[in-house]
Amino acid sequence: MPEQIPLMVDAATQELRQFTSDETIPRGQLSSALQVALTGLVTSDVSGVLASDTILQAIGKLQAQASGKVDKVAGKVLSSNDFTNDERVKLANIADQATKNATDAALRDRSTHTGTQPITSISGLEAQASAGVVAAIAMAQTFTSVPSTFQAWEIVVTQPHLRKMIWSSAQSKYVRAPWHPVGQAGYFLRSIPAGFLEVRADVVLQTADFPDLAEYLGVTDSTFVLDEARGEFIRNLDSGRGKDVGRVVGSPQGDAARLLSGAITSTAAAGGIWLGTEGGVGALKSRVASTPVATLTSSATATRGGGIGLDSSLVWPTADEFRVTNLAYRFAVTY
Repeated sequence: MPEQIPLMVDAATQELRQFTSDETIPRGQLSSALQVALTGLVTSDVSGVLASDTILQAIGKLQAQASGKVDKVAGKVLSSNDFTNDERVKLANIADQATKNATDAALRDRSTHTGTQPITSISGLEAQASAGVVAAIAMAQTFTSVPSTFQAWEIVVTQPHLRKMIWSSAQSKYVRAPWHPVGQAGYFLRSIPAGFLEVRADVVLQTADFPDLAEYLGVTDSTFVLDEARGEFIRNLDSGRGKDVGRVVGSPQGDAARLLSGAITSTAAAGGIWLGTEGGVGALKSRVASTPVATLTSSATATRGGGIGLDSSLVWPTADEFRVTNLAYRFAVTY
């Protein structure tokens, strides 16, 4: 390697001369020398240094590469992902133990919510809830008499007996709830529960005690009795069919039967008239065996009399009333 000789510009003569070891370079001369040496330095080329590069080109590349470096910090690593200041601020604002890894649907699901929320924070909920609470309170209240003005859509009246009533906008008054009707009749296998009366005519009812039933039946007096249904069969109203004509609701009907008929034959033979020789048909029968009662040629009487008898048990079972097969239960009506 050729020997390198340090040079400097003489301050007095302004001529280039060799720099000796005991001399110092003035600061201004050093700065000027560096400016001259670095004239044409390019610091934008970040490509790798090549063997063919001049010193000035190599310095420029190294300086360009060094300007984009990131200093190594203990405990941290480098990655290809950029992390901006805005992202850092956003992340810093997330509270500890905040919800994470949940979908929008899960976050909107009310079943996953905890804590409380003021009712005023939900638009319109307070007014709606207040109206609903007022209506619920009114429905929970009971009345000793039927109010004449609207209180709630459904109320309970306790006097003179328990009644569930609803407000009828068409009639502008309270009427019996359709699920708690008055005048609905039915059977009970054993005892009759509260809210029902057995349909019988031997009990006098006070209109004041059963106002809805009295109104349903059209009662105008202070007392009334129900129809007598004990021991009776209930028959559906004809309603224009023509099978059981002339009937109105609640009308009684006595017992009756189809026409009962029968016949017995007589036989004429030589020497007289004989009765019952061929038995009877239907409900009729002969009382004795073949017996002559008279002759065709003589007025002499027979030694034994004949007869005809009627016995319906020969056709059907008999009792002191006409009836069908049946079961005995208790018939009652709602009041």
